Amino acid sequence: MTSLEDKLKQFQAGSYQKNAQLYHQLADHQAPHSLMITCADSRIDVEALLDAKPGEIFQVRSIANIVPAIDQVGLPSSVMAAVDFALNQLEVDHIIICGHSNCGGCAACLGPKENLATMPYLEKWINLLEPVKAGIQASLDQASDASQASLLLEEANVKAQFNHLMSYPMVADRVASGQLSVHGWHYDINSGQVRVYDQEKNQFVD
Repeated sequence: MTSLEDKLKQFQAGSYQKNAQLYHQLADHQAPHSLMITCADSRIDVEALLDAKPGEIFQVRSIANIVPAIDQVGLPSSVMAAVDFALNQLEVDHIIICGHSNCGGCAACLGPKENLATMPYLEKWINLLEPVKAGIQASLDQASDASQASLLLEEANVKAQFNHLMSYPMVADRVASGQLSVHGWHYDINSGQVRVYDQEKNQFVD
């Protein structure tokens, strides 16, 4: 098994050396054009997905790419701290909320609650998805299998987090003035396809 120390040495001798000039330019500042809010899932490679170099994408990850609504933020939120910094300090042009296929957080919301009994912090976080699930319960009841149910919740979740993000004046005001674009994506890990949320049609399009 390759150790973490070996992985670091491989980076320093390989990828870092190949991109040393870029890293030198980034040493004192960053100027990303976009903020990506996505799941903590290890299968999502943000830079690869956007064909981006280091320094181009500011990102924050949370289980099930949840953005607490403005009336849900009773305690400090790392997600909204990142949004605050991205808008007011980095002045990004885009915010992307990216859900994905086979999301473990959505699966946990759909599964038996006893599965979360030994993970109290995760359980509290996943409970934020309950209103999203309730809003599509009729569709979930008609789902042909667990895979379809998961997809339904994953897509509904992206829509919900999109709307949560827009509930913050610092986001909505910038969108209204044309300074910022907000995007909702669903990434299929198996095919590489990304479907985009069309707010006017209230559906995902290829």
